[in-house]
This record gives sequence, structure tokens and C-alpha cells, in this order.
Amino acid sequence: MGIKEFFEKPKEYAVVLCGGGGKGAYQVGVWGYLDEIGLTKNIKAISGCSIGALNSLLFASGDIKRAIDIWEKADASLFTHKGDDRLSTDDSYEENTILKRLRAFISDPLTSMAPYSQEGIEDLIDTHMEGRYDRLFDDDMMLYTSTSRVKVRGVLQENHHLPLAGHYECLNGKTPEEIREWTLASCAIPGAYPPRRIGEHLYYDGGATDNVPLRPLVWARFKNIIIVHLRTADDPKEMERHITSFEGLDLRNVNIWEIYPSDPEVLGDTMELSYEKTLARLAMGYNDAKRTLSVAPGFFGTRLLPPEA
Repeated sequence: MGIKEFFEKPKEYAVVLCGGGGKGAYQVGVWGYLDEIGLTKNIKAISGCSIGALNSLLFASGDIKRAIDIWEKADASLFTHKGDDRLSTDDSYEENTILKRLRAFISDPLTSMAPYSQEGIEDLIDTHMEGRYDRLFDDDMMLYTSTSRVKVRGVLQENHHLPLAGHYECLNGKTPEEIREWTLASCAIPGAYPPRRIGEHLYYDGGATDNVPLRPLVWARFKNIIIVHLRTADDPKEMERHITSFEGLDLRNVNIWEIYPSDPEVLGDTMELSYEKTLARLAMGYNDAKRTLSVAPGFFGTRLLPPEA
């Protein structure tokens, strides 16, 4: 590195946080490394999907130690709260009958079929973000979340299929209640959780349409983007998502660093969550980021060397 590069002013970076349920602790490990090398102060945008949307709130509120603590204390109940009592199998009460189930299905079929509620995720957001929403947009931070909007006409026309349209929402300028709702919508996995109603539409997990929400950052003209995946690079599903997410984007003059989990056994399953597994994911995220990113010190701060072709 020459003298000119040493005195070069630091670039602005943006980060994509993909979806992946309990594997999200991996992203906390990556963020820990970015914070350690002093790069987080130059991150000006985060685009998150599903658990990545939740992590974006933890990171943007500026307390990595608290984020680590939250993940270390989390267990499988974060994702597996049972749905409401409309689906109770206790037949000792007149209300818990087939008739009640039928009424629930007719009035709200998408909700009645969901086995779990988002109560655990709601509690996590409310506990962590209380008094912290005003920190999210310090230093001109931009936050985006990826969701999937239910196309009602499609539901009626396409029979058993659930047509979804990808939707990206900028959280800047929104109230704490709106930020909370869009984050929960991004985490609402179809078939597991009910959709979230925002305005006139129903929304599901962004991973159903775009699990690598790169688009809003490219549209916002960020030129240096770090993508943190939650599947290995050779995972067929991740390869398919990669093609879908990159398709049609003009990436000329855009530097993209992609950080992939290096060990699928350590990474584990999407709904698997325990203290031991979280520690392993945190460590792997930190080490994979350190291995993937080449850091160049400078007079004005740390920057990344261009990604390998």
C-alpha cells in the first residue's frame, strides 16, 4: 500500500444481513469483528431479512456487547411459542370445538393455520429496543427491511398457492411502532407464523421472496457492500437465492464482499438454538469475517481492500 492509499479518506460501507433463524448469531460474530477493526463507524446502511432484520436493530442501536448477551441467553422458545388458543386441542370447553376451528379458519385462514406465534421475537424486540429507537439512525444510518407482501387476488385465483411479492421498506422516519411491525413482518415465516397486517396488506418473511436483500442498497447507490450469508457457499438453496437476488442489478463499480459460514456442522439448523450452539456460531462468524476480509490501515481509519475477483 502506497502513501496515497494510506491517506485516503475512509469509504462508506453498507451491510446485507440474510435470513436464517437461530443461525443469526453468526452475524453477531461477524459484526464483532467489524467493530474490532473499527469499520462499524463507516457503515452507513443495513438491509436485513428475517433474523437479519432483527439483528440490524441490535447493531444499529450501537451496543455489540448487549447483542451478544441477548443471543447467548436466547433458546429455542424464541421461535416456538405456540399459537393462540383457537387451535387448542382441549375439548373440555365448549369453545374448543371443531366448530370454533372452522370459524377461525373462515375469518382468518392464514393466522389460524400458523402453529406458532411471534411472542418470543416480540418480547426480544421490546426488551432490547426500549429507549433505544432514537439511536438507530445516529450518524445518518439507513435501515432497510425485506418482506413478502401477500397478493390477495393471487390467493383467490391461484387456489392453494400463496402468491407473494417482494417488498423492501426503508425504516428511516418511521415511528417505533412501525419499525417494530416491519421487523416482525420480515421474521414471519410462512407456514410457521401468521402474517403481519400493515396498512391494507399482509406481509410475510422477506426470505420467501428475497433472502439476500441487496437491491435497496444498490438502488441507494452504495458502492461498498458486505453480505453476511447464513448458508454455506455451496448450499444449492443459497446458490439459487444468490442468482435471484443479483438478477438485473447493475453492479458495475460496486465492491461486494461476501462472508459465508465455513462449516455447516457448526452452523446447524435454522430452528436450532442453544447456548453452546450460539457460542460456536459467534466464534465462526468472527473467524470467517477475519479470514474473508483484507484490512488496510490508514491515517483516517480502517478500510477494506477490494474483494478478490
